[in-house]
Amino acid sequence: MDFEQIKKNLRIKDVLSYYGMLDALYESESAIRGPCPVHKGDNKTAFHVDKEKNLYYCFTRKHGGSVIDLIMEIERVPLKTAAEKAEEILRAVRNHKSCEKAKKTGNRPLGFELMLDPNHPYLDERGVRVETRKHFGIGYCRGGIFKGRICIPIHDEYGKLVAYSGRSIDGTEPKYLLPKGFKKSQVIYNYHRIKNTGKHSRIVVVEGFFDVFKLYQEGYSAVALIGSSISIRQSELLTALKQDLVLMFDGDEAGYKCTKDVIKALKGKKRFKVVKLRKGAQPDILTRRELEELLGKNEYSEKFQVRNNWRTENGSKNTRN
Repeated sequence: MDFEQIKKNLRIKDVLSYYGMLDALYESESAIRGPCPVHKGDNKTAFHVDKEKNLYYCFTRKHGGSVIDLIMEIERVPLKTAAEKAEEILRAVRNHKSCEKAKKTGNRPLGFELMLDPNHPYLDERGVRVETRKHFGIGYCRGGIFKGRICIPIHDEYGKLVAYSGRSIDGTEPKYLLPKGFKKSQVIYNYHRIKNTGKHSRIVVVEGFFDVFKLYQEGYSAVALIGSSISIRQSELLTALKQDLVLMFDGDEAGYKCTKDVIKALKGKKRFKVVKLRKGAQPDILTRRELEELLGKNEYSEKFQVRNNWRTENGSKNTRN
């Protein structure tokens, strides 16, 4: 635990806001003043925060210090416990700021829904069951920019419909068509369905939509990056999940690079394991037996075949996605 980093990164203002104490104080460009929120009292100048130095002082008690000292006073706990609480507050502050930023810079909710036909032979060929089609709302589109494609609704972390992705079924490029202006780096596919559920202890992170469908059908909970790269926003969303993560990306150069990038983005912030598929493998056409060997019988299982707690070299050939 790095006490100096905590003091540097966590502002006293954010701690006061976290405990609901900021509203009773007066804030200027350089300072925060008012009655001491810890010791109470009527003296309107007893409490002073130097915003630049990130230090506070109570003139009534003639005592002050750092942000950790303030938490020690508020919580009445020893130094180590206060530092742990400071880390918890810092995570909460960062998550809140990320959500606020996403509201300003993220994707706007759509004001319409497409009429899709779930009964298309392509979905039969890909092994997507009827119940899965209904659960994810996917189907064939007969008009508009997605005409002749299988459409997949995409939601943000709040469950708002923000876009559709159209999957080509006749070799037309691009393979996946996304609407102009849509920022896929701001969302993680299927995130809104699993973020608050305690049903599964682990979430499998994959690249594509059909990987999610396959894992869902075999009893695993999964989310997709919608590609082979991870953004800062996606890293924040994954870190915020309550569940541990299992990273399982495609067995090609892009997938291996994605694995390295995601490890770098999550290391030290989130518990995760890595399942490395052999060359040519992708999650969406692995057999049930292969998935069980890699992940256990389902998400309720605690047994994961992960070599050295990190990687396994199993998998089967797949080139579709």
